[in-house]
Amino acid sequence: MIPSEAFLSYLWKYQKFDSIELKGTKGEHIQVLKPGVLNHHAGPDFLLAELMIDGTKWHGSVELHVKASDWEKHGHSPDPKYANVILHVVWEDDKPAGVPSKLHTLEVKNCIDTDILMAYEGLLKPYQNIPCEANLAGVDLFKRKVWLSRMLVERLELKTRAIQDDYIALGSDITESFYRLMCKAFGQKVNEFAFDQLSRNLPAKLLLRYTYNLSLLEALLFGVAGFLEEPQDGYMQDLQGRFQHLKSKHKLVVLPKSSWNFMRMRPSNFPTVRIAQLAALFAKSSEFLRLPTQSPDFDQLKKLLKVKASPYWDTHYNFSKESEQKEKWISDSFFNHLIINVFVPFVFFYKRRTGGASIEWVEEILSNIPPEENSILRKMTAAGFDNSSADKSQSLYHLHQQYCSQSKCLSCALGNSVLNLAVHDR
Repeated sequence: MIPSEAFLSYLWKYQKFDSIELKGTKGEHIQVLKPGVLNHHAGPDFLLAELMIDGTKWHGSVELHVKASDWEKHGHSPDPKYANVILHVVWEDDKPAGVPSKLHTLEVKNCIDTDILMAYEGLLKPYQNIPCEANLAGVDLFKRKVWLSRMLVERLELKTRAIQDDYIALGSDITESFYRLMCKAFGQKVNEFAFDQLSRNLPAKLLLRYTYNLSLLEALLFGVAGFLEEPQDGYMQDLQGRFQHLKSKHKLVVLPKSSWNFMRMRPSNFPTVRIAQLAALFAKSSEFLRLPTQSPDFDQLKKLLKVKASPYWDTHYNFSKESEQKEKWISDSFFNHLIINVFVPFVFFYKRRTGGASIEWVEEILSNIPPEENSILRKMTAAGFDNSSADKSQSLYHLHQQYCSQSKCLSCALGNSVLNLAVHDR
């Protein structure tokens, strides 16, 4: 088997060789004092390495390749970033032309423990759920807990990048940025884009001027959303009348009604119901827009989001189409969706900017929410992970998407543990 450069990087970073005294391709004695720091940017693979070669101490960079000839194939010779390379670590020295004659080369295929190679090959074999599932049970529970906490932080970081972009684009306006994220979440996947456009055409600062009157909030939201162009009952006519004045007064731009999707959706998720609930949330209290500056507990959040759409929606899921009576409260499942996708990432983002981010607060909030369920999380559960709450769901989802599904076992603490465990047990 010819391994990947990722495997070579693992071998070098953790010095998984059968001897601390290595020999270069010219017979020189090489001792690694410091393997260096992994470089995630352009240039050599490891920086700031410290080696002893034939009794002389060297400081510089280390470059890794599967074959020595890759040095020339990758165009390193004329590149000044590689002028400081003191060691070329390769799986196979295929005696290429073009490699600087003064460059020391270490061929590693004959100086590693074969058990390590066999264990690595095991991770590359076909699997049912994730690569390391056969040996996962042997990994120390504390290591698993620490790594999954890191996965939660990495997932939050991914989410906060998009939040930060929006925040900067809005001139560091915390209220508008939070409101936009909230609107996207109200749209969920199917109507996310339409709700985002709604929030851009109808900013929070304008809605906040009308929180004293639910009918005006509904008129603004449904009007800008494009649902009041052809009123079909008295309720719609009343909203349209209110909206015509507001539209002229604030020079509002209306979205095409075709922006909204209703197909293959549960009626409780119809955009009309969600818009009515959003209006009710503003009418009840604008306090939720100040949440990013706080760290509310779970009970406070649930109390704040306990709202229902206006009475018209008790017998409607869409305009002019009556249905069986049912009050349209924000459901527990939708509340959980908002906490996971809006409140937690945004508060984490804001607190990080102000120096008060706390992963403990995140874990405490999410631990109160039931686990998410999807095909990916079912795979992780089948592999042996605990998915008993939303904090674990978010960690496991990130672990699968960013590591397991991409076979990045060598970049994963659990994959490294499984590899070491397999070697230890042989």
